[in-house]
Amino acid sequence: MARAFIPQEWFQEPRGRGQFVRLGAGAEWPSMSVFFREGEFSHVRLRVRANRSHATWGVVPLHANIDEFFEGIEEIRLEF
Repeated sequence: MARAFIPQEWFQEPRGRGQFVRLGAGAEWPSMSVFFREGEFSHVRLRVRANRSHATWGVVPLHANIDEFFEGIEEIRLEF
């Protein structure tokens, strides 16, 4: 298990770097897929529960400064 910080802007453009797939209340569990084209980061797809009160969604405290997590983010790097 790991945490990922992904800029919200990636999900705001129709063909942006982020895609949401909304899951219903079935047995499917949220997941993240990262796509590469010709060895370069292309986009990320999140399969998430439609209900944002589900335990798999995180909540950022109202006055938390999270800018440091998103500075200069242009791609996702997978490290094992």
